[in-house]
Order: sequence, then structure tokens, then C-alpha cells
Amino acid sequence: MTADTLDTVEAQMVQLRAELRAAILAGQPNRARALRTDLGAAEATWYRLADALTPATPRATRTDLPVREHVHQTLVLLGAPAGPPLITSVAEAFFSAVVPAARLGTMRRDEERSFQSQPGARPYYLCAALTASQLTPARGLLAVSSWPLEQRLVTEHSARVDYLTHTIRVAEQVQRILDAGSDPSPAAWLLLERLARNIPGVAAGRRPTPEQVIRAAQPEHDALAPADNAARHDSAERARAELADPARLLFGAPRRPAK
Repeated sequence: MTADTLDTVEAQMVQLRAELRAAILAGQPNRARALRTDLGAAEATWYRLADALTPATPRATRTDLPVREHVHQTLVLLGAPAGPPLITSVAEAFFSAVVPAARLGTMRRDEERSFQSQPGARPYYLCAALTASQLTPARGLLAVSSWPLEQRLVTEHSARVDYLTHTIRVAEQVQRILDAGSDPSPAAWLLLERLARNIPGVAAGRRPTPEQVIRAAQPEHDALAPADNAARHDSAERARAELADPARLLFGAPRRPAK
């Protein structure tokens, strides 16, 4: 595995972004959806390759990144939509970053305005998770535009499934740090302990190991995920049929006024 491989994937991502922008501007929603999926897959490949080259990444040394990039890093690590408290905690635990929770609400609106003015100009957008029932923005939940639509939807089962996903991903990150011979930050251990409290099978009263947390969380996740995935798939098909505007697929349909 070499940096050349990363360069190849990065070149592919640049090409896909250019094609995606062209498809959006040309009013080709079907092609734009396909390209967005391809771009998400390429970005996922890039992160896997980067992890293989630098498996440690125990704690990011760059704290001068914009808040937007710290939020993106955090959501990619978590692998599922998340709210401000968790995003703030994970950014501190693994990236030594300060992400003000109050900033996240305005950030999503800024991202939507940016997309509306120049669709596809950025490699990714911090967008809303969408409710499966109404296809409106899920309150307080952020996602990444390069994720497949199914990953950005939330159903009646998703709260628990995503919580388990978050817990497993945090445990895996702590384990990667340990495997690299480094010490996770105190904030990382506290975060893992806090998430593990709501996982049956994790012994209370002592610090759990990442392996224990994963072993306890994975079976429940695997049991709940099929129904959740099916509901997400159905909602995604409906969203693609009902929301012709690419911005709506990222930021949701307008909320209906309460009667």
C-alpha cells in the first residue's frame, strides 16, 4: 500500500466531483444520483487506504482545521447521522478539536445556502439526516452528503441502530489507538464508557475494553439492522421519486406546518 494508491483514488474523486457538478447543472438527476453514489464509494475507499497507511492516527495533531472539517472527520468516524452532543464529544476525544454545539445548527443552514448557490462545488456537504416518514430534516441530526441516501435516512428503528453503530465505531477507534501502541485520550475512554452504559452485556462498574463493547453491541446491531435497512431502502426509493431537486435529497423537504 503506497501513497500512489491514494493519489489514484483522489484523482478519481476529482473527476467524479466534476462530472457530478456538470450533471446537477445540466438537470440530470438520475446521473447525479449515480455519480453521488460512486463518489461516496471512492471517498470510503480513500479513508480505508488512509487508515491502512497510518493505522495509528491516535489523536489528530492538527487542531487548526476549520470546524467544518472537524465535523466531517467526526461524522466519517461515527458512520451514521449524529447530533451536536456526540459530535462535540467525539471531536474532542479523537481530534483534540473544540466544536461548539451551537455552531452546528447554523453550519447546516450555511451548507444548504452554499449548495443552492453552487451545487456540487464542494467535495462534500454537511447536510441533514432525513426522516423516513416525511423526508424532512431530522431535528438535530447531521450527515455527510457523500453517504448513500439510505445511510442519511432515519426510521423508527434507526435511533437504536445508529447508536450501536456509533458505539462500535468509537470502540474500534479506541482499539486502533491501542494497537498502535498509543494511549487513547481520557476523553476517549470516558466517551467509550458512557456509550457502553446503554449496551446490555457490558459489565458495569469498571472500564470496559473496546473488544468487550464491540462483542456486546454487534449482535444487537446485526439483529436490528435488517428491518432498519429495509425501511431505509423503501424510504430512499420514495425520496428519489418525490424529491426531484438535488438540494431536497440532501437537506430535506420543507416541514409541514402543524395543524
